[in-house]
Parts: sequence; C-alpha cells; structure tokens
Amino acid sequence: MRNFFLVGTTFDLPIAISGTYPDGSPILWVPGPDGKPRSVASNAPDPDGIVIFRVNANGTLSDPSFQDGGGGFSFYIAFLHNQPDTFILGYAVGDGVSMCRIDEDGRIASARSYRSTQGEARSLNFVAVRLPR
Repeated sequence: MRNFFLVGTTFDLPIAISGTYPDGSPILWVPGPDGKPRSVASNAPDPDGIVIFRVNANGTLSDPSFQDGGGGFSFYIAFLHNQPDTFILGYAVGDGVSMCRIDEDGRIASARSYRSTQGEARSLNFVAVRLPR
C-alpha cells in the first residue's frame, strides 16, 4: 500500500472574502456569478472536498488530487486500526459519516453512508470511533 496524506477542506472561498456573521460564524452562502446564492462549502456543489497527496519515497508530497468527499465538507478523517485503506469520513454541513476506501492510485470510494437526520439541516459536531472487542 502506498502512503497518502489526506486533507479535508472547508471552504472554496476564503472567509476574508465571504465574511462572517455578527456572531463570528462563517457565511456559507454568497451570491454566485448569476446572482443566485451558492454554497462556499468545499464539497458543495463541486465535488472537490478531499485533497489527496501521495507521499514520495523522500518524504515530499506529490501534486494534489481533489476528490469528492461527499457531504458539504469533510470534517473528520479517521483511519481504522489495522485497515490502512479504510477510513471514516465525517461530514459537517451534512450531518453524517461514510466509510471510505482509498485504492493504490489514491482514489477514494464511499462504501457506505450513514446520516443521523431525516433531511433536516444540521451539522456534525463530533465523531467517536469505537473498535469492537
């Protein structure tokens, strides 16, 4: 198995440009080129919320590969013990998690998604991964 470095991104637009609400939380919707609101969450609507770098033999990183993280943006990445190709991906602005795999070429695939709500707008606050005994 090759080594990869995964990064879950948050926003397509820097907060310095999109701004914040008076309470300090980031603005998630901005006017698009057509004047209609568009999300600045990194994986919605464009599927590029996970950045994958191959770790080269000398420790440097390859050029980035932007891939679909699912959900609004990828908030939490946790690889499973003794399964170096399998990880849990938690979604903020999507309220759920997926179990994903990464192949030898650094492509990810979501094997199974779990949502904690029935279509309600919520955000994932934390994830706990417990290993079976």
